[in-house]
Parts: sequence; structure tokens; C-alpha cells
Amino acid sequence: MSNPEERADDREEYQQLEVDFMEDLDLPEIYVEKANIFTELWSWIEKNIYRINVLKGWTQKERTDGEMIALIHAEISEALEGLRHGNQRSKIIPEVSEAEEEIADALIRIMDMAFLRKWNIPKALFLKLEYNKTRPYRHGGKLF
Repeated sequence: MSNPEERADDREEYQQLEVDFMEDLDLPEIYVEKANIFTELWSWIEKNIYRINVLKGWTQKERTDGEMIALIHAEISEALEGLRHGNQRSKIIPEVSEAEEEIADALIRIMDMAFLRKWNIPKALFLKLEYNKTRPYRHGGKLF
């Protein structure tokens, strides 16, 4: 088995997220600029998450999509439990609340999955936001 640090370095060039998708949309230039910055930052964070996971031994067994979604769900459930118990300060990161810590964990797991699956979540996010602008008020007839 190769050195985890070498494996993390090899993966560095793994994914370059497309950042020019916003140019095709009719949006103000500042919005496009901010979207590109967000996309580049997202990609940088994904790579760092992957690097940490390699170095800490979390990449030795490939996880299924179902396992990865379940882990994301578990972090969201932990955030809910934190809220149900008063959203106290995190025991391991006292600068943030329990909910903030667990939502951060969910984002880490989402970004890890996106990186491994080569998904462009920033692109999906901005395109979904644009689509949502076209939807009717409180669409779908749901209460919440």
C-alpha cells in the first residue's frame, strides 16, 4: 500500500471544477465573479478534505453512495439532536454550537462525496438557484 501522503498528493490534480458555467446565464457580472470565487474555494476545500481523509485512513475502503448518504444524514440528525437539547456549545469546538459543528460535518461529508464522485456541486447550486427563481410562490402546495 502506498504512503497516504503520496496518495493525497497524487489526487491533487484529480478534479478541476468547471467555473465558466455562469457565463451562459444572463446575470450581473458581480454575481458571476462571486460564483467563480465560490466554485474555486469549494474545489480547494474538497481537495483538503480528501487530503485529510487520506492522511487519517478514511479512504482505504471505497464507500457506496448509500453509505455516504447515510453518513451525511447522520450528521444532520446529530445537528437536530443538538437543537432539541438547546444547541449548547460544542464539546470539541467550543467556539461554535453543537448544530454548527454537525452542519459543518455534514458539509464535509457532502464535499467528500462530491469530490470522489466528480460532482460539480457549485454548478448545481447556482443553476438550481436560477431555476428556483422561476418557480411560483410556495410551489407544490406543501405546508413547509
